[in-house]
Amino acid sequence: MNKVNVLVKQHISFEIYNSVDLSLLNKSLKEIAPLYPNFNAWLNFKFRRNLCSGERNIVLATDGDNVLGLSLLKTNKDENKICTFYVPKQYRCMNIGNELMIKSLSILDNQSSFITVADERHSELKPFLLSHDFKLEKSVDSLYRDNIKEHFYSL
Repeated sequence: MNKVNVLVKQHISFEIYNSVDLSLLNKSLKEIAPLYPNFNAWLNFKFRRNLCSGERNIVLATDGDNVLGLSLLKTNKDENKICTFYVPKQYRCMNIGNELMIKSLSILDNQSSFITVADERHSELKPFLLSHDFKLEKSVDSLYRDNIKEHFYSL
C-alpha cells in the first residue's frame, strides 16, 4: 500500500473587533507583556475603555479555535498607531503577519501611521516593517524601560 501525504490548509480569518474577551488577549499576549511596564493594566483599562468609543480596534487572525495573530490599533484625530502587533512563534512563516499588517493599515488608512518596537524584537521586525514601507524615524533610549531602546517606525 502506498502512503500519500496530504497537506490541509487551515482556514484563517482576519476580523476587526471592537469588543473581545480581554482574558483571551491577556493569554495571547503573555509572551510580549513583559516588554512594557504595566502592559496588562494598559490593556485592561486604557485600551478597553477606548475600544467601545471606536478609538481602538482589534484585528484578530484566527482559525476558529486559536488566535494566530493580532494587532491592537489606536485611531483618533491625533494618532494612528499600531500599539501591539504579534504573531506567536508557532504561527510565523504562514503569511499571517503580512495579512494582519495589510488589514491593520487599511483600518488606519493614514500616511501618518506608526508603530514602535522594543529593542528585543527590533532585529526580527525591522525587515518586515521595511517591506511594508515603514521607515525608521528614531530610536529613544529608556522610553519604557531603563537602558532599553524603543524604535519608532512610520509610513
